[in-house]
Amino acid sequence: MAISLLEEFLLLTLEDEGGQFDTVPEIYLTCGVAGAMLMDLALQGRIDSDLSAVWVENATPTGDTGLDAVLAQIAAEPRRLGTGDWLRQLSLTALEYRQAAIHKLCETGILRQGAAGFLWVMKSRRYPVEQGAELVEAKRRLMQLIFSDDIPTPRDCALVSLAASCLVFERTLTPSMLKQTQTRIEQVSRLDMIGGSIAKAAGEFTAELKKGERGAILGGIAGNVVEWYDFCIYGYFATVIGPLFFPSGNPAITLMATFGVFAVGFIGRPIGAVIIGHIADRIDRRRAVIVSVLLMVIPSLIMGLLPTYAQVGVFAPVALLLMRFLQGIAVGGEYASFSVLLVEAALPGRRGFISSLSDMGGGLGMMLGSAMGSLIMGFLPPSWGWRVAFLFGLLLGMIVFFIRRHLPHSDTVAVVTKSRTAPVVELLRDHWRAMLRMIGLLVSGYIGGYLCNVYLVTWLIENTKLGGPRILLINTVAIAVSLVASAFFCALSDRVGRKPLLIIGNLLVALCTVPLFMLMEGATATLVLMAQLTLVILMCCMSGGQTVYLVEAFPLHLRTSGMAITLNITAVLFGGTLPLMAVWLTAYTGNPLAPAWYFVIAAFLTALIAIPMRSLDGPRT
Repeated sequence: MAISLLEEFLLLTLEDEGGQFDTVPEIYLTCGVAGAMLMDLALQGRIDSDLSAVWVENATPTGDTGLDAVLAQIAAEPRRLGTGDWLRQLSLTALEYRQAAIHKLCETGILRQGAAGFLWVMKSRRYPVEQGAELVEAKRRLMQLIFSDDIPTPRDCALVSLAASCLVFERTLTPSMLKQTQTRIEQVSRLDMIGGSIAKAAGEFTAELKKGERGAILGGIAGNVVEWYDFCIYGYFATVIGPLFFPSGNPAITLMATFGVFAVGFIGRPIGAVIIGHIADRIDRRRAVIVSVLLMVIPSLIMGLLPTYAQVGVFAPVALLLMRFLQGIAVGGEYASFSVLLVEAALPGRRGFISSLSDMGGGLGMMLGSAMGSLIMGFLPPSWGWRVAFLFGLLLGMIVFFIRRHLPHSDTVAVVTKSRTAPVVELLRDHWRAMLRMIGLLVSGYIGGYLCNVYLVTWLIENTKLGGPRILLINTVAIAVSLVASAFFCALSDRVGRKPLLIIGNLLVALCTVPLFMLMEGATATLVLMAQLTLVILMCCMSGGQTVYLVEAFPLHLRTSGMAITLNITAVLFGGTLPLMAVWLTAYTGNPLAPAWYFVIAAFLTALIAIPMRSLDGPRT
């Protein structure tokens, strides 16, 4: 039985009891796949390398489809590219080679596909016996090798050096075992000169990816802060902006018009998902995130300088509407790509917790906007103080623009699969059911998020005597607590699963929302704070791990588009319309608790949709 170096490398990342090939994050595993292909060709005498280049020594086919494709690619290249260049080039199709290798492992009787992953056919880490002989499985060989002074074979030298450079041992050994064997691993890795040079280049490439990942996380969080600050500051100052741009004798109509412009921002989000997604997938991801922050900051600057209706007439509300539309385009292209990058780079057992970082930026932006609103309402005249809040967004945007300009280009941040045309068409044709299910699971989160983080400020101003500055201060504290609670419940979802938290959280929200709103109506600051904290904690419970099941709901090559379109359709239908719907429901029913009942219905519906679903812990690739 012939087994390739790539296949053995992949088996190192599979647990002893089976499961998914996800012990090593995808972003690093691609380095190992590309490196294994080159090393295998070197071991078979087909290629050679030095410090500056890789070249073909023997163009005879190996009989392995993947290896022969790489060999032909190297032979056809007129330039002598270095090892690092070939790793980068091969990493673009590494996921296809990986899938082919896994398929072959199943065909040869080493693995079989189970309901929850891949299982060892021999019930343990063993290869099938052929002609009375059994090849010792890769992990068993390497464990015996690194814990002894045995002389390794060239193949095992290559496998050890490759595993070391791609962080496999850090993921498969305990810290004490790694410390005990570190010297031996380095010693074995140095024995293979050709494989060592490839492993060194793979190690450098992996370090580059790690640096790019850290930069992407920092740039993503900072960008989310600015974009959600700019996006939500409008909602916090709705009662001030309304009479200035939409004067009317009826306060309810003025407020509805103001929140109608808020909803227009959400209409731009699906368009942003398409435009900025196209820039990211076809041109460069760094340019995409720079465009998104500029589309948020420049309109915010213009909004802070806009003349009012009294000064220029109808031009004022029309310009305000256009600026909100541009901001919606910016938000629509931002969140999904950052979330997918985080989840795919994380270990499966930490995906929930790591995904909370994508929500942290939005939460910090909302909290900053709420804090700024509290300060301005407390110390500046409302008639012009709101402009300061919008202009402050320009300063934040300049900082983010600087950070994102220094992000590495997309080939060092994320590895993409083979380009496919019109992902929207494929989603609507083959995955529309998944999209509808995810929209159903998101409804209560979007309604609750904008009810509690945006509209509730207006509701409390109208239904309590606390005053704007104190209400915004309470809102700021609630958002700060929600950041901690979100991280806790996202981490908890890694242990208990996403579905239990979604169902329990939605049922608790449905039972408690109306009583909590009744408690806040006309209450003291302490009671309002306690009620709002309870509400946001319950909402964090129902949203724990939400980002993860959204990412895992779609195939690898459709994840960003699938998540972006699903999120933004839900945002348009239920998030952006929430303030407008809340004002209309209150005016129509004459009951200030009507928005709370709207949230209750949404929470019950989401729970009912989730209950019959088998699981929200999807295939973790």
